[in-house]
Amino acid sequence: MAGEILLFSVAVLSSAFEKPWGNYLLEDFVETVAPEPVSWWPATQGWWLVLLLVLVAVATRVYGFYQEYKANVYRRQALAWLNHQVSQDIEVGVLQIPALLKRVALEAFDREEVAELSGVTWEKWLDEQCDQTDFSGEYTAMLARVAYQKDAPLSQTECRQLIAQTRLWIVQHRRPHD
Repeated sequence: MAGEILLFSVAVLSSAFEKPWGNYLLEDFVETVAPEPVSWWPATQGWWLVLLLVLVAVATRVYGFYQEYKANVYRRQALAWLNHQVSQDIEVGVLQIPALLKRVALEAFDREEVAELSGVTWEKWLDEQCDQTDFSGEYTAMLARVAYQKDAPLSQTECRQLIAQTRLWIVQHRRPHD
């Protein structure tokens, strides 16, 4: 029964659309074939040159970031060491700050320039290398007191201020070739 209905509907449809059907003007119309899509791949020498220049620029930038990362290893190590010392015992950590600053300065600058500095000249030199610190102003003589007068400890507030100044100097000082 279902097969008979299907055959009947096919026969009715085929007889319903006899030739010519639709617009008789379009009967001999041949549909055009669409061209191949335009490739996004650079096909000319100019685009290859632009691509090469962009790759060279990106590679140069990445290499520069890598060199800067390698050049600042001493900063990351000094900050990690300072954080470890201060988290253990703040008074003991503060006593190590003058030696830490000297080691960082020796790593970043010429030994002849840094090794002979002490006292007020050391504090002024530190401030010259970093505009944001004030070792020779508001925090004057703190480093000398910590380094040479172990029996005159700093208060908790002074310890925190000195630690903050030290962190700031380690992060913000500028080497001659920066």
